[in-house]
Order: sequence, then structure tokens, then C-alpha cells
Amino acid sequence: MRRAGLYSLVGLLTIVIGALIWSLAAGNSVLLGLDLEGGAEVVLEPDQDTELTGDALDDALDASVDIIRNRVDGLGVAEPDITRQGDRIVVQLPGVDDQQRALEVVGQTAELRFRPVCAVLPAQQVDTGVADDGDTTEDSDEGDGGADADDGEVAEDDGVSETPVGVSPADADPTPTPEGQEADDGAAAEDLPVLGAQGCEDIGIDQIEAIGLPSTDREGDDPDLPVILPQINPDSGEVELRYLLGRTMLTGSALEDADATSRDGLTWFVAPIFRAGEDGIDLFNEAAAACNLASPICPTRQLGIVLDGVVESAPEVQQPFFQRDQITITGNFNQERAEDVALVLRFGALPLEFGDPTDPESGSRVRTVSATLGQDSLDAGIVAGIVGLSLVALYMIA
Repeated sequence: MRRAGLYSLVGLLTIVIGALIWSLAAGNSVLLGLDLEGGAEVVLEPDQDTELTGDALDDALDASVDIIRNRVDGLGVAEPDITRQGDRIVVQLPGVDDQQRALEVVGQTAELRFRPVCAVLPAQQVDTGVADDGDTTEDSDEGDGGADADDGEVAEDDGVSETPVGVSPADADPTPTPEGQEADDGAAAEDLPVLGAQGCEDIGIDQIEAIGLPSTDREGDDPDLPVILPQINPDSGEVELRYLLGRTMLTGSALEDADATSRDGLTWFVAPIFRAGEDGIDLFNEAAAACNLASPICPTRQLGIVLDGVVESAPEVQQPFFQRDQITITGNFNQERAEDVALVLRFGALPLEFGDPTDPESGSRVRTVSATLGQDSLDAGIVAGIVGLSLVALYMIA
């Protein structure tokens, strides 16, 4: 009887040790949470300017959780924890050391817009000597810095406009007014945006005027107005060029999928796949046809591809018609950047904007969590396990 029990014990130990060796050889490891492995924690709170409330806000937050979960799964993060806490979304990413990348992928709104390029501008705002109303600024003998503006205020010394730009044609109310009807401020109807105008048609501003205007801020980035947006070098973070862009011709909602790819392993680009039909590839082909012909809609033949207020690329359109899986977004992409852009485009834009984690007044934040946070609990668990197994083994031997 004792010998039979010894055989059973030896057999059991052999099986356990063999299984352990096989698991280690296969590269399996214990998946640790954020407090044991360390990583990044991102807390997202809706922007203070959001107009959503009540059930609409709840639905948008729930949809955001699903989109963020898909993005995190696409990153390949093991054991992520995405939870909603009231109006906040908390994302814990074990093993992620790059806070900036985690924030860009998780919290990026990913609003993709295709806008025709009306003009290419220098990287920085330039003093053109032209005031907002188109009159040339002149220095006065008294050194007051310039001629009086229409509203009675003194123009800036350098003649450079400080007006925030979502470029409004003729600096007028951007709300279209039917022909012949006077606007509330007395502006003639012909000075307002033209009803039915597309892209760069009748935007009321030329390249010289645009050079002297600042870039459009996030609040002024209206899809139905022309804007001035930068193209940024991903390595240096500096603005390379700015573009005067026309009204949005289509958005990322026309996409079905997106992937990062490379032909030579060095140059990376994003390959979107558009939806079939009039809400997808047909919209893109309308924009391509307008740019290919250098029409008033797209005079430069360039189509700006804008992601969250930054021009990723502005390629010249070489043909008027594309298959829905024939299009590529080129830019200054390395592999990581291309994969991140494809990831956020694949799962769509977040339905609301979240606060900037770098703004101390915002409820959003991102922080690194040390791997030592749960080390005491882990050590105690290991000691308890060893003691328990030892007692069981001694009992079986006895």
C-alpha cells in the first residue's frame, strides 16, 4: 500500500514538473495587471464645451468605450482594463511604457476629413502688410502702429492678423443668407458664403491674405468652412507647411477599413478601403474628379487628407477614378505611426471630444504606473503558495 502511494506521488510530481517545463519552453508567462507589470493609465473626461447631455452623453460614452476597447485590442495589449466611471473613461494599459503613444491611440478623436487644397502657405504666419479687410496697413507719423481699423481700433504693429481662423469668407457671418436678403450686420448677401458652393469655390480669401492669417484652432475647424491647417514633421514636431483648405468633401465615415503597409520596409503608408456606393467610394471619386481637372473646387489638384486638425498629406490627384481598395495615404509615416493611424481609422472616430490631458483644468490625464505598486501583494501570495504546497507535500509523504 505504501509503495503504491509512493508511485502515485512520483507520478503526480512527474506530470506537474513536465507540464511546467513544457509551458516555459512554449514561451507562456503569467499575464500581470497594471499594478504588477506597470504601464500607463489614461483617464478621459468629455471636453467642457461638449453639447451632449443626458441620454445622448451616455450613449456617446458607451460607444467611446467600445471603440477604445477595439483600438486597445488592436495594439495587442495583454490584460487591458477599460471601464466607465460616471462621465469618465479609465483605460489601464499594462506593459505600455510610451505614454504619448497610448494617449494618441486611445484618446485620439480620429476625425478624418478630405479637403481640397486652395493654396500652399509658408510654415509660419507672415506679415503681408494686408489688414483683415484687405486694406494695406500704413504706419502713421505718430508711431501708432498703423491705420485705424474699421471698428475704430488700432491695427497691430506688424500688420499680422491675430484673429482665430476658421476662415470665414470676407470675415462675414458664416451662415449663408439667401440671395438679395441683407444679413443682420448689414453685410450684402454676395459677401457671404455661396449656397451650394463646394471645396474652394467662392471662399472669399486668396493666398496673399491667407499667408497673413494664423492657423485654424480646434474650435474653429468647421467642416463647412475653409480653414488653414499645418503639416507637421513627425520626427521634429515642427510645422513644415500650411495649407489653405476648402470645405470638407467627405469624412472618415466613408471608410470601411484601413491598414498600414510598406513596399520596401522603409516607406510606410496607410491603405484605406472605402465603402461601396454613394456614401463611400463615390464621394471620394467626386473629389478626385474635381481635383484631377484643376477645377475651381480644387484649383491646385491637391487633396488634403486631414486627421484631427493636422494635414497628414496633400497628394496631387493623378486620375479621376479609383477603385475602393486602390487608394493610399502617404506622408511622413514610420511603421509605428502608420499602424497607429490605420488603427484609429479602422474603428472609426470617437463620437465626442475629450479634454486635453496636458491641460491642468481638464479632467483628463495620463500617468505612468510603477510595477512596484502591487509587489508586496505578489510577494505575500508567492510565500503563501510555497508554504501551502509544502504542507500538502509533507502530508502526502507522511
